[in-house]
Amino acid sequence: MRFEKLIDQYDQISYQDFLTIKYDQEYANPIFCPFKINKIFSVEFEESPEVQDVLQLIQQWDRKAGINSIGAAQFSIFYKTLRKKLRKMKFDYELEIPDSTLLQTLRETKTYLTKHFEQLEQDFHDICDAILTAYYDKKEIHTVTGRNGLLQIRTKDSKYKGKYHPIIWKGQQLSDKGFAFYLTGKFGRELL
Repeated sequence: MRFEKLIDQYDQISYQDFLTIKYDQEYANPIFCPFKINKIFSVEFEESPEVQDVLQLIQQWDRKAGINSIGAAQFSIFYKTLRKKLRKMKFDYELEIPDSTLLQTLRETKTYLTKHFEQLEQDFHDICDAILTAYYDKKEIHTVTGRNGLLQIRTKDSKYKGKYHPIIWKGQQLSDKGFAFYLTGKFGRELL
């Protein structure tokens, strides 16, 4: 396992070493999993061009799970979708996962990502439009939720050097408090 690989590098572990190990965001290669998922990193579905972009992102992923890793996001949705599918099938985890199951899971992953990331983008633009409207109408902005209910902006208290400072954009006060973006509960429920 990755933890063992990391810890074996040290004779003694300092607190900083401990933190480095604890917050490591790299997956083992091959990935340790209750079912045989590593096949996805080498399988070919040339007859299915509709999944090539998702498959390529997963296969070229460097096994790091940083916030900017597109491959990690694709793999995470693929993994959760496959796990749910295998449980529903009461699949024997000792067996090789059929190519047909992997292909169908890639299709479902792509559908999910397309739907939700388009909806997040719509919500983001809704919030941007609300901010611009507040600016041009010379009004303050408070809580705004995008049309899909996945992203929300709220004003919340923020202090700098003991004082509240308003948000001013191009000379127009938009809020007397700080902005914070939130992914709503609906986003989390639909992700899982």
